[in-house]
Amino acid sequence: MEIEDKILIMRGILGIVAGGISTIFYSSIYILVVVISFYVFSAMLSLFLFREKKARNVFGKGIGIYLSSWFVSLLLIYNLSLR
Repeated sequence: MEIEDKILIMRGILGIVAGGISTIFYSSIYILVVVISFYVFSAMLSLFLFREKKARNVFGKGIGIYLSSWFVSLLLIYNLSLR
């Protein structure tokens, strides 16, 4: 598996975790802080864990997957908690 694929999988998993944590907060400011902090954490992991040097792979690769997995998991966990 290539480094880019590992970054995509990592950002998908971190998006799901961020979505789970975002259901705890009711303020949109706190939710935004959680989303941005997990994204910065994933960029640091890409730099240090995978030793990736390309800025596109560190900051740009997987942002759509990260945001979509965050949003879908946020909606799913929120709707399941209403029952």
